[in-house]
Amino acid sequence: MTTSTITKVIKKVKQLPNTYSLGFRRLTSLPLRVRKNINITCILKGEQSDRSFQDYLNNLSDDAFIDFLKTA
Repeated sequence: MTTSTITKVIKKVKQLPNTYSLGFRRLTSLPLRVRKNINITCILKGEQSDRSFQDYLNNLSDDAFIDFLKTA
């Protein structure tokens, strides 16, 4: 991802209500292309939802999330 896209994702995460979990806010803020790839991966692993990936994103530190975005 480009730096401008990463900045937009982080800004969108901060704008979403804090009533949602951090993992959910991070997941829904990702670009559509990345979310589709995550959903396909979860389906191929035999999961019914992307809940495990929400938990993964929830447990990342801010720096680790930025590193994730750089590789996505």
